Amino acid sequence: MHKYILKRLAMMFVVLIGVTFVVYFIVDKTPGDPAAMILGNAATPESIALLHEEMGLDDPLIVRYFRYMAGVIQGDFGTSYKTKLEVGQQIAQKLPNTILLSFGGMVFAVVIGIPVGILCAKKQYSIFDNVAMFVTLLGTSAPAFWMGLVLIIVFSLILGWFPSASMGEGFWGVLRSLVLPAITAGASCGSVIARMTRSSMLEVLNADYISTARAKGVTERLITMRHMFRNAMIPVVTVAGLQFGMLLGGAVMTETVFAWPGLGRYLLDAVKSKDSPAILGSVIVISVMLSIVNLLVDILYAYIDPRIRSQYKSTRGGV
Repeated sequence: MHKYILKRLAMMFVVLIGVTFVVYFIVDKTPGDPAAMILGNAATPESIALLHEEMGLDDPLIVRYFRYMAGVIQGDFGTSYKTKLEVGQQIAQKLPNTILLSFGGMVFAVVIGIPVGILCAKKQYSIFDNVAMFVTLLGTSAPAFWMGLVLIIVFSLILGWFPSASMGEGFWGVLRSLVLPAITAGASCGSVIARMTRSSMLEVLNADYISTARAKGVTERLITMRHMFRNAMIPVVTVAGLQFGMLLGGAVMTETVFAWPGLGRYLLDAVKSKDSPAILGSVIVISVMLSIVNLLVDILYAYIDPRIRSQYKSTRGGV
């Protein structure tokens, strides 16, 4: 098990190097001079050339990349061209808000998606199943912008239950501000989880051990939760983990619609202004979070599926 984790960590490091180099290359080749952006419109060719030398912008790309990564390893993500503030400090301020939004969206997705998927499998081809699958299809395909806009119109402007934008103060203020963005972010994920739960449950619905449990007089509720759902859980965990990673990395539209002060919105603003340090820092942090989530999902397999645990024990025992 430990060797597997170390192997995944090594793979994660290689992936991060590849992702950051590709992003660094793309940002570097995007039109625009960082030195001119920093100095402003009043910059002279002499001052731009001097800043180029100070920042090492005339060095080969590979040299600049590894110099930048050496700073990242030490916790230095550079200084934003736009705000003149340290990128690391800005990311540290934005990241908790994105994690909170992603966690809220994931809670909504799981709480809605898993029960709906189980009921659809138990009531296959019923009216409830057909309607629920149609709704999940809409939830999967509906853009976050339009879904967020509808929620704002109904629950904020008409009913006045929740604020339409920004983050409130205090626990209850933050919670009220989180509801609509979390639903918007989690709707698509909940739809995917519901469909995967239904599919996985149907695969074990008529298994022999289910018939045996019914013959022994085990209650239907216990059969559903202990035997059916437990054995159908691995694909659901896989999808849930991937969807959580997507929430962490893809909350740009939701954060923009609700003016949520998160990392996704910060990255979007950085792309618009070609703020290279902010773009690179955001991409690195998002990539690390995605890699960690995928690693945790893989480790969770071993605790859910006894067959995977037995493989680890056999490998460790030299069998």
